[in-house]
Amino acid sequence: MKQIFPLIALLLFCISVPAQEQAKYRIAYHLNYKPITNKNGYSTLEWNLDIGNTTSVFYCKDTRLSDQEFDSLRRSNLDMASAFNSLDMIHKKYPNTNNLEILRTLHKQLYTLQDKVLIYYFRYQDSIPTIQWDISNEEKDLLGMKCKKATGNIMNRIWNVWYTEDIPFSNGPWLLSGLPGLILEAEDSENIFKFTCTELKNNPNDLIQISKHDFIKCKKQKFLKLRKENDDDNVGFEKKMYGEDKVIVHDAKGNLVTHSVPVQRNYFER
Repeated sequence: MKQIFPLIALLLFCISVPAQEQAKYRIAYHLNYKPITNKNGYSTLEWNLDIGNTTSVFYCKDTRLSDQEFDSLRRSNLDMASAFNSLDMIHKKYPNTNNLEILRTLHKQLYTLQDKVLIYYFRYQDSIPTIQWDISNEEKDLLGMKCKKATGNIMNRIWNVWYTEDIPFSNGPWLLSGLPGLILEAEDSENIFKFTCTELKNNPNDLIQISKHDFIKCKKQKFLKLRKENDDDNVGFEKKMYGEDKVIVHDAKGNLVTHSVPVQRNYFER
């Protein structure tokens, strides 16, 4: 059995990214992806990209919806048994979630990324990467719009994308952008990730903002280092974060486990 007693020892910062402008457009993307390199099988996630005049935010739709239901549950006066039952129902209702969110400040060419490792939310800011796109002569229709194909390398992955100049926003899923139109479809060269636009909506009546969580402000390199440490040795990382005497893990035979085997997770960046 695994017992975790989190320490409130890390400095958590209050939300410093205020509510942004009203979203003018919402683009829904379906993602088919391979979560772990050395395992078979693909998973799916539903993402939204909300775009305003000067900012945009990319986030997992079901994560936002489940967070809203969790917040409502926390404010309720349910007894413990009912609360646990409601919690289990929320998890079953939204089985596929991801805590990654990216807020872009378009006129400054900056992005703010928020993501979660263990129970902790981390946030860092960096420059929006410049992608050297190779635009081909290939064309096809997506959602009734003429699209052109382009290929580019970002953070050590090669992406083939289809974009439309019918929607003149230099934007797309994750950090894919820099073309004279909106990216509607994107697939990396190793067939690990494939985004497909499923819907375009005007004036979704939402503010462009990152979800309201307490977070640890850090540098990008620090976040990537912590994430890799967790993937390389989840048990060891939990002991480091919570304290050696606060995490007790046994295997199926009852033997004490002090370290775990590495998990080769796939991320958009390498």
